[in-house]
Formats: sequence, C-alpha cells, structure tokens
Amino acid sequence: MNSIRIVLLALGVGFVVQPALGQDGSPSIETIRKEAEAEVARRTRAIEARVRSALVLFRQKGILVTEDRLAEERSALAELGPGAIPPLVAAFRKESSTGVLDQIGRTLLEACEKGCVSPEKLSEELFPILLDKNDKRVATAIVLLGHLNSESARAPLMALLSDSSRTEVYAAALTALARLGDTSVHEALIAGLTSTSAQIRIAALEGLALLGRPQDAKEVVKLLQDSNAKVVISALHALAPMASNIAAMKGLHGMLKSENDEFVRIAAQVLGQIRNKSLSAAPLRRVVADGKRPWELRVDVAKILFKNFDDRTGLNELSKVFRNQIARNARNAQAQAAFGDFLASFPSWADAARRYEAAINLSKNKAVRSNLRIRLARCYAALGKNSKAATQLERSNLGKDWSSLADDPAFETLRKSRKYGPRFGTKND
Repeated sequence: MNSIRIVLLALGVGFVVQPALGQDGSPSIETIRKEAEAEVARRTRAIEARVRSALVLFRQKGILVTEDRLAEERSALAELGPGAIPPLVAAFRKESSTGVLDQIGRTLLEACEKGCVSPEKLSEELFPILLDKNDKRVATAIVLLGHLNSESARAPLMALLSDSSRTEVYAAALTALARLGDTSVHEALIAGLTSTSAQIRIAALEGLALLGRPQDAKEVVKLLQDSNAKVVISALHALAPMASNIAAMKGLHGMLKSENDEFVRIAAQVLGQIRNKSLSAAPLRRVVADGKRPWELRVDVAKILFKNFDDRTGLNELSKVFRNQIARNARNAQAQAAFGDFLASFPSWADAARRYEAAINLSKNKAVRSNLRIRLARCYAALGKNSKAATQLERSNLGKDWSSLADDPAFETLRKSRKYGPRFGTKND
C-alpha cells in the first residue's frame, strides 16, 4: 500500500505528518496518533515561546521600542493563528503591568479581526477575568470586550456598575457599554457626570459621545466649567456628535473666549469637525484676529478655517506679518522663504510656490537655493506639475538621485511614474 500523507489541523495551524509504515506498507493508527500529538506539542511550544518573546518586548522601554515596532510585533503574534490565543489569554490573566496588558489586549483584538478567534469565543475567555481583584487587569478586559462588540458581554458589564467604589473598573464599564450601543446605560452615564471622580466623569462623557444623543448636550456643557482640565477637554470632544443641539454650538463658541489657549484650540478643532460655516466661521475669525493670542494658536485656527471651511480670512490676516516684513526689504530672500513655508503649511501650494521662486532668485547661497528648489518641487508636485517638480529636483544638489526623498509623501506621484520612479530607487513595472 502506498505511503499516506495525512494533513492534520491542530491549534489552527496546518501541518503534515508522514507516518511510519507497518510491514504491509500502511501506517498504524497508533503511529499516526503519536506523531500527530508530537507535532501538536511541538507547535504549541513554539507558539508559547514566541508569545514569551513578545512579552519581553512589551515590557521594554526606550527609544528603540517605538509604536511601529510594537505594532509589528502585535501583527506577528496575530499571524500565528488560533494557536496564539490560549497563551495570550493565559499571559493576560497573570500580567499586572497596564502597558503590557494593553499590548496583549490589542494583540487579541487584532487576532480576532483576522479571524483567528470569534468575538463570542474570545469574550467567553475574558469573562472570568471580570471577577479578578486586580482592577487594571479587569479594566483592560472591559475595554477589550467593548471593542469586540459581543452581545453576550452586556449583562456581565452591566453587573459591574453595581459598585462605583472600583473607580477604574466602573469607568471602563460605562464606556464599554456605550460602545456596545447599550442604551440602558444612559441613566448611569448622566449620573456619572456629577461623580466626585474625574475618571468617571471623563468615562461618562466618552460614553455619551458614543451614544451621540443631541439632547444630552445641555448636561455636557455644564462640565465645560469643570475644575479638571482633562474633564473639560473630554466635554469639548463629547459635544461634536451633539452639534445639532444649539446648546452644543453655544458651548463650543463660548470656549473660544476662554483664557486657556488649549481649550480654545480644541474647541476650534471640534467646530472644524462639525463644519457649520454659517455659525462658526465668524467666531473662529475673531480668534485669528486676536493679537493677544499666541501666534501658534492663531495659525492653527486659521488652518481650520482654510481646510474645513474653505475660508482664507485667517490666512490673509496672518499673511500681513510676512507682507509687512517683505515691504520693508523686497530683496529679503529669507523673508520670502519663510512666507513660502507658512503658506505651504496650510497648504496654499500656488502661493507658496511664488514665494519660493522669489527666494531662489534672490538668494546668493547655493546650498540655500538647492534646499528651496526641493521645497518648490513639493509645491509643483502637489499642483500636479510633475515635469516642473522634476526640473527643480534636478537643479538641486540631488541631481538625478532622489533616493533620499523615497519616503517623502509629496512625491508619491513622481515615484509611481515610469520616467521618474527609478530616481527614487523605485522599481515600476
């Protein structure tokens, strides 16, 4: 009898077992079973070792452990398949570090999104953790349950609202239930706005924002006067989905007059998200025109007007500073370049290009001109003038080797072209 190749699925990982053959050329059932068990055990040990290695990285701190590196590690674990779920859950049950718990939770969520485990199955694995005495562990599990969108999580999460003394757990449950769309938590969210705990007030605001009921704006605006800055910021963000209620708009417009510049900046950002030009453009323009405000804040608000409302009023107002400087010395290359940088930051590409062109013509420094040509090339590329962009890059000190700009998003179109792609080190078919 011919040898038999048996494909077995264990721990979600496909592998091949070539069993030993008996005297008649066929494998015995016992041989197949033992070799399959051995392969399962080997794969399990390999996955467990890989998870332990990842946990070491999750515990590390320093400039080398970037978010990109952590994301890469989380994805690698998720790619291990269903076999990674048991050791990850086991590690979650033992871990006490908030940072590591967060990384494990995010890995489990990514694995779920990739189909390694169903939301219901993972939720069942997490439910026992809700009985744990470690509040950090429980709170992280709650956050994960909120993102899994599992119907079965509602009842156990609602039960956690019976004890508000466990602040971290209670706050996490409020937000998770709102994320699940459980409207029965609404009463608890409103009550949370008056909690003595800032953490619970913030969670209540986040929950109300998730439910997005415009009628709740009247309660939310009260917290714009909260003594805790983080609560005020959360209240500002919470008003965005309630914008159809005039109370929300009045509250946001009122915060543009705040003495706290950060509150003004966030209120402006939220108004930019809402995009009601007829109501918000005028008060935003007043912020830009207020010379007593920090320059950076005025620029940020001018950009919101420009990008979200197609309104150049703020840009034109702040441009006066550069125009006045150039008026005093029309041959000031540095002033022209600075004006170009300012305009490009909005971005107003055509206006910026004209300033860079003027600066190039005025500058006598070869290195400065080269740098300005690269900036001008970005403007041309953004305007779809690829040939002009290429000419400026060629005339810079880069010549025809543009590999140093391979990751510059401004030149994406050039990189994709057959003519210019090779200069970035890009291979185009």
